[in-house]
Amino acid sequence: MQSVDDLHVRSITSGVESLSVHVVVDGASDVVVLGDIQRRLRRRFGIEHATIQVESGEFGECHSCDSESLPDAGLTGE
Repeated sequence: MQSVDDLHVRSITSGVESLSVHVVVDGASDVVVLGDIQRRLRRRFGIEHATIQVESGEFGECHSCDSESLPDAGLTGE
């Protein structure tokens, strides 16, 4: 894992927390990363409700990129 950002932990109700996070990975499978993060959250913190956004290191710094700098994925219709 290269970086973790936009980490938010909220209490849904007493004793029930929710987490959302953006992670940037380098070469690992999304499925492997998701499983590892979910297991660690459950075991270490008791967090069962998590939204995890996994991004390739290639795009890890694109939070402020404009659409012109992103590779064409065929979604723009151009």
